[in-house]
Amino acid sequence: LQAYCMEYMDLVTDVKKLFESEDWKNYTIAVHGIKSAMKSIGARFHAEVLNGLFICQTILRCMK
Repeated sequence: LQAYCMEYMDLVTDVKKLFESEDWKNYTIAVHGIKSAMKSIGARFHAEVLNGLFICQTILRCMK
């Protein structure tokens, strides 16, 4: 858990860069990976927030 928390800020920075560059494919992959990791450590609230981002991105990709 401590190791994951230490890496968290790097992951957030990476996801933010992917979002800003509109790299939707890699953004979706990254958010899905973080969501799964959050679920595995018991951070259900955070996993649900990330699931919402994942769903929104999927919808946006379908609208293009």
